[in-house]
Amino acid sequence: MSEANEAKKETLTDFIEVNGKLISLLGGLAALAAVAQKMPDYVKLSIPDSLILKLIPFFLFVLAIRTFVEIMRNFRGYSWYGELFLFREVFFLVMVCFVWVFLKAYYPLLITLLILAVVGIAMAFILSFFLFLIKAGFKMSWFNSLSQKTKDTLTPLMALTLFMGFGAVIKYFMGLWLDRS
Repeated sequence: MSEANEAKKETLTDFIEVNGKLISLLGGLAALAAVAQKMPDYVKLSIPDSLILKLIPFFLFVLAIRTFVEIMRNFRGYSWYGELFLFREVFFLVMVCFVWVFLKAYYPLLITLLILAVVGIAMAFILSFFLFLIKAGFKMSWFNSLSQKTKDTLTPLMALTLFMGFGAVIKYFMGLWLDRS
């Protein structure tokens, strides 16, 4: 049994035969992303269209990263030493450099997406808090005469009203604070 394992050594050729399509796809996506990165310099479009044109390399970059993860996942079936070790390590370093360059190019977009995600999560928590307050308020004795259907109908409406009022108060005080500076 050990002689059969020793007779069949994993080579770079074996790995490329199995994963050749993925490696070709990764190279194509990386090349398209690099070419598309320079496209806004050569194509004159309106402002909204040029913003969309700037997103194309970012989306190609995301697809390239997904392909890279799949290729790295496929390395699990091969030994972690020998001929494939150097290929795997250099391949990983090339992708780290590729990611670094694209992160530096798209950090304003990524920071904006991060801020939008944090604000969205905060808004969801605030709205959930207002829903909790309204449901707790309906349990008071004043509202015993209301049917459950009425309470269920009014709860989201009142919570959204509180949420919008909360936003208006924040906007008012932010306006006062910005006017002072």
